[in-house]
Amino acid sequence: MPVAVGNLRSGGDKAHGMTIYNVSNATQLQAALGKAIGGDRIVLASGNYGSVNITGRNYASTVTIQTQNFTDRAHLDGLFVDRSSNLTFAGLDVGRAVPVGQTPEWTQLNYVYDSSNIRMNGVQFHGSVDGTVANDGVGLVVTRVNGFTADYSTFHDLYRGAYVQQSTNVTIRSNSFDNIRSDGLTFGADRNVVIDGNSFTNFHPVLGDHADGIQFWNTSQTSGSANVTIRNNVIAPGQFSGVEGTGVQGIWISDAGPYGYQNFVIQNNLIYTHGAWNGIGVSGGSNFQILGNTLLSQSGDNKSVWIRGEDMTSLVIKDNVAEDIMLKNINGLTKAHNIDLSETPALRGLIPNADHPRTLLDLSVAGYGYHLPPSSSSAAATTVLGDASQFFSPQHASALVFDHFTALP
Repeated sequence: MPVAVGNLRSGGDKAHGMTIYNVSNATQLQAALGKAIGGDRIVLASGNYGSVNITGRNYASTVTIQTQNFTDRAHLDGLFVDRSSNLTFAGLDVGRAVPVGQTPEWTQLNYVYDSSNIRMNGVQFHGSVDGTVANDGVGLVVTRVNGFTADYSTFHDLYRGAYVQQSTNVTIRSNSFDNIRSDGLTFGADRNVVIDGNSFTNFHPVLGDHADGIQFWNTSQTSGSANVTIRNNVIAPGQFSGVEGTGVQGIWISDAGPYGYQNFVIQNNLIYTHGAWNGIGVSGGSNFQILGNTLLSQSGDNKSVWIRGEDMTSLVIKDNVAEDIMLKNINGLTKAHNIDLSETPALRGLIPNADHPRTLLDLSVAGYGYHLPPSSSSAAATTVLGDASQFFSPQHASALVFDHFTALP
């Protein structure tokens, strides 16, 4: 039965209040979705709701679907949203295993299609959670969505974290990507995107994966991406396996096709990786700013982690720390106030703990590169369910992000 809260008028008029629908199974959930209006909440008791399909639910303002118990979250095997609008999902546990050899690794475990104003807040997306990424799919696929936010959520034990394509007004903020086989975040043909304050760690690519923390590509798309800000992210994917071709790149923006990329700001990101050249790699774009990033690896790594720019128009590279800066065919370059360790190797002495960092502060250099942002620079420190400290926090993760590292042989 619904529980009315707020100032409800007689006859069910909810103009001055909202209704909370407490549900405990999938049938009740679908019934609540049919009754709810904008401003209402649907609260899921602990338990397994199976695969949940939400189609054609368009509300005048936000309807929130949330777990009742954060320590024993309501579980969904899959969440599939299609042609719907004004929905927030909060605190849910969503995921399942993909049978090895029966279902392809790129299986979409969850998706949002052709929708608007959708938020994933404190949601836990995962695959099998059995210690292997061999039977995990893609955590979330977002396609043709106007107004999408994922914040304070976790993506773990997955083949790929999330893929966002052909969407506008996208915010991916203060999430963690952990125990991933291939890419953390992949984008194609998106506009007005903010990727802010996320953590990427503990990747396990196999030969042929071409793994990246954050990747943009235009393959099979009909337009490019534009108006993108990538800032305050930490990409520390873990110890290189030692197999050539299985290193993890940081931020990779390539395969421009005929559409290219326009208006990107890549600022205050930390990439600490091994076995891969491209810390930040960009090609086929115009009006790019690469500002105040740090790109490093342990000194025993045989590949320099570099900033790479090719076939670009109007490129600014400033205030960065990198092991190398590689540029080719740039029309309109501004390059100033960077620490390029290929030119001045002695400056590595400014980072005495670079081989064995324990916190992000160990990789900071005054006046250059990445610095831990104040908590106020990212999302507000509250979520739909309350204090954000119960979800992922980049500040909290700063002391833990290097736990997966060991010394290179």
